[in-house]
Amino acid sequence: MAGTLIQLMADMNPELTIEIHVDIGEKGRTRELIQQVVGMINMCGFLAKVKPYSYGATKVADRFTK
Repeated sequence: MAGTLIQLMADMNPELTIEIHVDIGEKGRTRELIQQVVGMINMCGFLAKVKPYSYGATKVADRFTK
């Protein structure tokens, strides 16, 4: 479903870039998962952003987990 939506949006605006912001980073317990998670996202055709560049995920996660 996400792929279909992305394709429709790309057809409307070819310069559109879709990023998935993942709340993982080098300093937390999830640091061992970075390569696997980013690889899965990239294989699906999306651009993955991790901390400190994942502003969206960091703000949402921090708000709801602390």
